[in-house]
Amino acid sequence: MSEIPSNYELLILINNLSNEIQLLKHENKELNVKIENIQKTNNSNLKKSFTLIQQKLNEKLLPSILFDEWIEHVFSLIPSKLEIVFENDLLKGIFSLLNNSIKNIEYIPISAYNKKKNIFYYYNLKKEEWEILENKKFDEFIDRICYHFLKEFKICWYDVNIQKINTQEEYKILYNSYYMKILGSEKMSDETFHNRVRTHFYNLIKENI
Repeated sequence: MSEIPSNYELLILINNLSNEIQLLKHENKELNVKIENIQKTNNSNLKKSFTLIQQKLNEKLLPSILFDEWIEHVFSLIPSKLEIVFENDLLKGIFSLLNNSIKNIEYIPISAYNKKKNIFYYYNLKKEEWEILENKKFDEFIDRICYHFLKEFKICWYDVNIQKINTQEEYKILYNSYYMKILGSEKMSDETFHNRVRTHFYNLIKENI
């Protein structure tokens, strides 16, 4: 059995513990001050970035095409991108689609800025102002693009070649290959897929402020 400490030893132990507690309190106070200063700086930077973005958006000329019209324009380009999917994959087809979606449009109805990564703003015609395009809405837009690729694949390729697919082995193989590519990669989650498309489009249209 260990010896019971004397009153003097207990006093020394309590005194040491008290000193350690006071030291920890002091360090914790300093840490809280540092965290508070960092938060103030971050909040200040966020407010500054928000103000700059609002200013930029307010200075922009009105889009030369409405947001819904631009979306329909994107869908209309999909048939011309099927071959890119066949030769590569759905992701590259969508990248090329988005690249072309802003060509020959002087003022697109969607914006992004380097101060807010992967955040988009669209022009709301009803409110006559720019609003944040929520990630959920952008992801729905991507899903609609994927659906239209599948739809156009059926119209532009499957329906055209159905007789050959049913009678020629070469076309059966092509159909299976193209169909799997149109469906997208099974190795990539929906979240990863959405993020890659979002990042590509953000880098494509972002403005520096």
